[in-house]
Amino acid sequence: MTRIGLLKLASIVSLNNSFFSNRFALKALLIFTFSAMLQWSAASAQPRLPLVGNTEVLVATCTFKNGALPTGSQRAQIAGNITNVVQFYSRKGVDGNSPPHSGFTTRFGAPVRLPQEFDLGGTSIPDRSTRERRCIDAAIRSGFRPSQENHIWVLMMMHDSGIWGSRGVLYYGVAANRGLSTPFRIGVAGLRHEFGHTLSLRHAFGGQFMQWPQRDPFEYGDLYAVMGSNGSALNLHALDRIGALGQHDVASIGLRTDQAAPGNRTRSEVIRLRANGKGLSSRFGFRALRIPFDPNDSGRYYLVEYASKVFRGARRADRLYVYKIDKISGRVNNWGWKTVDPPSTRSVLMYVSRIEARNNRAPTFQRPLQGFSDGPISVSILSQSDNSIRLQVTSAVADACVRGLVWREATPADRVCVSRSRWSETKAQNIRHASGSPPSLGCTGDLFPRNAVPGDNVCVTQAERNQVRVENSIHHGNGSFRLAQRARGPMTCNIGLVWRNITNYDYVCVTPARRAAVRAEGQRHVRLKLGTSAGCRTGLVRRSALPGDDVCVSGRQASIAARETDTRESRWMFDFR
Repeated sequence: MTRIGLLKLASIVSLNNSFFSNRFALKALLIFTFSAMLQWSAASAQPRLPLVGNTEVLVATCTFKNGALPTGSQRAQIAGNITNVVQFYSRKGVDGNSPPHSGFTTRFGAPVRLPQEFDLGGTSIPDRSTRERRCIDAAIRSGFRPSQENHIWVLMMMHDSGIWGSRGVLYYGVAANRGLSTPFRIGVAGLRHEFGHTLSLRHAFGGQFMQWPQRDPFEYGDLYAVMGSNGSALNLHALDRIGALGQHDVASIGLRTDQAAPGNRTRSEVIRLRANGKGLSSRFGFRALRIPFDPNDSGRYYLVEYASKVFRGARRADRLYVYKIDKISGRVNNWGWKTVDPPSTRSVLMYVSRIEARNNRAPTFQRPLQGFSDGPISVSILSQSDNSIRLQVTSAVADACVRGLVWREATPADRVCVSRSRWSETKAQNIRHASGSPPSLGCTGDLFPRNAVPGDNVCVTQAERNQVRVENSIHHGNGSFRLAQRARGPMTCNIGLVWRNITNYDYVCVTPARRAAVRAEGQRHVRLKLGTSAGCRTGLVRRSALPGDDVCVSGRQASIAARETDTRESRWMFDFR
């Protein structure tokens, strides 16, 4: 329930119950309602991906009733390190690039004391949620509370050594060991990692290519990623999750819908990637390459980038990095060499080899993979320079249809995906045409050329030709049922929907007709705004579907766009929460 809903509830109850005619009772209700609102506001700290709009970061420093408050220098160190982390995520950890419609605002609260005393014996340490709740409640009681629904709590606990991040909450114990008088410690790398968890980012794994998944991938095994074991950058999958990869920044083999050669089920393309980490523009190539490999599950794919990454404080030369995005049902090895249950989807950086762990230590991975061949997929390097790399990418499944559909095969080169019943109907049309009039006579009567592909002169009825036109229209749009179109990353739209495309980072899914309407609104904007100013003519408002969207539309059109943005998760194919 929102804060507005709670206040409405209070007013409704007060109007329908004579007890609340007493002004003191009504005041008590409103106090209770306001308290509930604060509890709701704190509990609702769950930033939504991809990041859209402003996310408020509230930094609360807590100490036990019998503990010391942080000194001025300690408070300055906390503020400096938190500011560093927020700035890192504001620029999305790479290239200085970020979607224009997302950002963070940081607020620091005064240090507060908990009503509880520190348990010197340490025999009854509360669980994580209790420790979080105590600090948040103390901050709210002191008057430090969220000013918007989309927010993150960063809790700095003076006498605790526990460190973790969960969706919307970062808890950081700044004591070297749990106790009232232990050394103060705080690190930027750990804060960056746990802050990633507040945004629902998961650990970045590493694995040996020829052994995985037969051999368990290793948690934290991505040696170049914040969510792995390095605090210098976000990896490609994390950038994809938070919406920092623009739609036109990611290449994918098979996105072009030109017809394949007859009988050839393999597609081969040359794709150029620019060197990430240098702030290069799109003229040097794409920022990433996505390669789906499983027609039965479009959530399984490779991500490939060319980048110069930092490892152990030193920047490495440009090289290829290959990530396998997959779902594994088995168990995985974590940092302590224990087995843990895997998350539903994870990113695994592929390495050439690894040295096994000894004395309960993590394995050492050797050399990120440079080109590979995996079943129907292969990637090889044609040429590379300081700014870009040219790859030969081959796939035998890019044109494959999603589960349950097949190629229409009106001709041997026809790759439009349809149901099996439509495939049968198409075959029947071919047989009927072959047994009819000689091709030289063309179509007669109420029959017309089917035109499923260029040169297709099979004679069909007007209704049958219209059906083919609809199928072709879907095939050539983002609503296609081909694997290449259905594997577009975490924000892949449900079948039949397409991205709205107000900007390169707009991952809101709508119908094709609705996207056309949004495009038309943008085209009309030039003549609907007031001269060179940013205002709109009388009767019109800014659409504001995303921050910075100043297209002038009617109030009703603005409401539709806002509702689409607010309910965006419900129209994605995958659930990454």
